[in-house]
Amino acid sequence: MSFYYAPSKEIRCETVIKHSRFIGVFAPIEDYDDGVAFVLSLKREFANATHVCYAFISDEMGREQKFSDDGEPQGTAGQPILDVLKKRNIKKAVLAVVRYFGGIKLGANGLVSAYSGSASSVINEGALTKMVYSTLIEVETDYTFAGKVRNILSDKGDIKDCIYDSGVLFKVTILPESIDSITTLLMDATSGNVIITEREKKYYPTKD
Repeated sequence: MSFYYAPSKEIRCETVIKHSRFIGVFAPIEDYDDGVAFVLSLKREFANATHVCYAFISDEMGREQKFSDDGEPQGTAGQPILDVLKKRNIKKAVLAVVRYFGGIKLGANGLVSAYSGSASSVINEGALTKMVYSTLIEVETDYTFAGKVRNILSDKGDIKDCIYDSGVLFKVTILPESIDSITTLLMDATSGNVIITEREKKYYPTKD
């Protein structure tokens, strides 16, 4: 997958279903250990809760996953929460639902609906950042061609920084497969008065 979505910040959302309180918690994480630590912190914070069910995907490839029903019937909480992350292509994120039992049993289907619904609700409350696998390039030119270069880069990529010195240096992320075509456009627009340097390839946040 050439892109995924990640939470921009921690967000919480509470719903009540048949007198049970469900508190959804959605937050960014850096890696697997960070996910484990975040869950442990929730368990400490909500030590008096009936259940703290969760799922997280901690890497960009979606291979590092963990989920837990935390005492709910198997398959009624952790897996539905994980499915919400997968269906929405969300990674490097932890999604937890804290439950305070309200005295009315929901049954297996009711639990799946409650946990998946709470998980979806808290995601809908938060902001997602689109992360796209891109190449960071540096494009250096003189002031004469700066406007033309900026227009091309704005149209074909995502400008991250612009440094004005003896010349103008743009730092921009572009799709790896677009490097050759952008190079040609830049060379033609500046009559060759441009220096293009490829830097790191990884997932970068985009404005889209």
